[in-house]
Amino acid sequence: MMGAALLAAKSSLKSGVGLVSLGIPRSFEASAVSFVPEALTVGLDETSTGAISRRAFKQIESAHQMRNFDSLAIGPGMSQHPETGEFLRLVLEMDIPSVVDADALNLISQSPARFSKIMKKRKNPAILTPHAGEMARCLGISVSKALSDRLWCARRLAEKFSGVVIFKGHPSLIVDVHRETKNPSGDTGLSRGGSGDALTGLLCGLWAQNLSSGRLKNVGAFEIAALGAYLHGLAGDLAQKELTPYAMTAQDVISFFPKAFKKICRQTKALPTCALGYPLSPRLPPE
Repeated sequence: MMGAALLAAKSSLKSGVGLVSLGIPRSFEASAVSFVPEALTVGLDETSTGAISRRAFKQIESAHQMRNFDSLAIGPGMSQHPETGEFLRLVLEMDIPSVVDADALNLISQSPARFSKIMKKRKNPAILTPHAGEMARCLGISVSKALSDRLWCARRLAEKFSGVVIFKGHPSLIVDVHRETKNPSGDTGLSRGGSGDALTGLLCGLWAQNLSSGRLKNVGAFEIAALGAYLHGLAGDLAQKELTPYAMTAQDVISFFPKAFKKICRQTKALPTCALGYPLSPRLPPE
């Protein structure tokens, strides 16, 4: 369970962001430090089963007051315990720019109307990153329907939760209520456990840079989503070329982030333009 959170933290650390804090149940805190020693940890209260407790919100709130988080990634390795669902609600109500993935999406799917109201009240949109199973659960449809009409699903989810959606697949679709695009990078090598966690961490790190350091100028949540999806896919392509799709892992994808950054910066001289190097259309044609 905690491997997903650790991968997301490691990915954020490779995004160019200055500081990463990892919220993790107290019983895992010591082992987390050995995997990502560069990250600060926030030990979270947990239930008797080791899931994140509702009380853990106080630790996140306190850490935010001290460190002033620019963005949050929530979901990888989080569990679907009912108390964790209450924790998620409280965190989303903080209205910090958030990347929502994995178990956060699964918890949202259990109370979609409730979370839709929360998301629509937020001033900062969230970036939601479902795969087909999570998309199906969030919309209350079958996985076959989610796969057969991907663009409709991405549009519906973006509207329902007033956010930016990256519907992971080949190709990944990036959609909000105004614009949409297809990500041209990425291949079958990304179709393995942990790749989505790497994307979530990368998005969170890129978004934090946009909001704090000014390294990414005049770029909103949609552009961050397009840029993150492109970088993640490019790193996957580079890893696949060297390692083959059979022998690559999510950690390999993260290890190729430097080469992906180097390649697009050499091509475009600045990160934001790579997100704008392919059409950001008002509406994509039907699939």
